[in-house]
Amino acid sequence: MEQRLGSRNQLQIPLEMQIAVGRNGKAVIQGHRWSPIGMGLQVLRTPPDNSQIQPGTASAKIALTLANASDVPLALIVLPDDCSFTLEKIQSAKKQWLMVNNPCQPRPPVEDDVLVLQPGEEKIFEFDFSDERWFVQSETTASVEIGTLDWSERFRLIYRPPDEAASRHLENHDLIWHGYLPSRAFHGRGRID
Repeated sequence: MEQRLGSRNQLQIPLEMQIAVGRNGKAVIQGHRWSPIGMGLQVLRTPPDNSQIQPGTASAKIALTLANASDVPLALIVLPDDCSFTLEKIQSAKKQWLMVNNPCQPRPPVEDDVLVLQPGEEKIFEFDFSDERWFVQSETTASVEIGTLDWSERFRLIYRPPDEAASRHLENHDLIWHGYLPSRAFHGRGRID
């Protein structure tokens, strides 16, 4: 199972578990399946050391790979402006960080948003966290690059396409993967857990 899951430095295939919780609070695994989508995360650029940070250069640039890990064609919905992805803080972060410059407006997907991947095929998406699109703020701070935050403040990129009902009108709707797929945790300066 660990070999199929993949190592930290390569494409990982999430293992989905079905859990039953008894009245006494004990959890039992009832079943499992491998996700049809694999995900990889790679740092493309790290910012200079702290003494040389300039505005707009304090954060990393990261490549996120989504791959069809199944043996049948699979479709993704890739909305314009990276709107199929969100940046979420991990729960152990000290503050509640929210994206402030998100250009995404709810809209139904169109045919041009559908990307069909054949088995083994992958698509790479690049995210430059020095771009204002990915800036965050908390209740007590102004808008900041995630690379300027304390090392304990970590995030995940989440791939989350529109739900099944919003996609039924599309030609390849039966191939579309619907769900919630989080990346590994990372700090804005490029350290990946």
